[in-house]
Amino acid sequence: MVTTSSPTAWRRWLALELRRLRENSGLAQKEASNRCGFSGARLSYLENAQQNVVESDLDKLLPLYGVPGDDRDRYYEAVRNSRERGWWQRFEPLIPDWLALYIGLEQGAAEIRSFLPLVLPGLLQTPKYAAAVITGDVRRRSQREIARLVELRTTRQRILTRSEDPTRLWAVMDEGVLTRTPEDPHAMIAQLQHLIDIAAYPNITLQVLPRLRGVHSYTPGPFNILIFPWDQPDPNLVYIEYRGGAVYLDEFEDIESHTLAFTGLVEQALSQDDSIAMMRNEIERYRDP
Repeated sequence: MVTTSSPTAWRRWLALELRRLRENSGLAQKEASNRCGFSGARLSYLENAQQNVVESDLDKLLPLYGVPGDDRDRYYEAVRNSRERGWWQRFEPLIPDWLALYIGLEQGAAEIRSFLPLVLPGLLQTPKYAAAVITGDVRRRSQREIARLVELRTTRQRILTRSEDPTRLWAVMDEGVLTRTPEDPHAMIAQLQHLIDIAAYPNITLQVLPRLRGVHSYTPGPFNILIFPWDQPDPNLVYIEYRGGAVYLDEFEDIESHTLAFTGLVEQALSQDDSIAMMRNEIERYRDP
């Protein structure tokens, strides 16, 4: 059974479960849709989490798929949970739909594997570093907007330090991230110290990919792999962000290829202890330029 407090993750779990149940019952999507009296592409939308599942949908689908009566409550509970509002929705005027979707999924993930070659992952940024990144964007924002976006970023980070089932984060960072300095070098000192401190958490693994390891072909750019606490086959996804949007990949081949790429990056990167030592050296460099 899924364990998550994110309504977005609940919606995705429901979508995957409905598709799994239908396929296990041997029904084609069109046949199941016709037998339930759904109009248009309703069932397709439900199975792709493009529309919310409601109780009346389950009233038709669960008996059709032969789900035993004593096993149906969890699906109705999932519908109720999927209707809750996520805390990030109060920031919606400031963030696009594709980013709100990612945050909702991120908040429900059991593990995140991240490779970002240009900036630190948002889950690791201090407020001053985050403000510098947001301020340096080509889009001009007011001080109030910057403050709100920094608040959003730091609130997201609570999944790493919560007392119950904290999210595991495994991040590989290019060495250039450590040397790309914000306007205020003191902000970078505080940022590096934050990385050292948070790496002490048992659910956090940080590695630096050094320049001296040469070129590689493991990945052409940044990506995140989200791993969910579900008992379904292949429930994970790959998130790739670009300016103005993002791509969500959930096909087995895409997940497997990015998992292999991440494994290659991990093998090329320094160990966590050596990565922390590099961060300490960078702190000294910033203090004594």
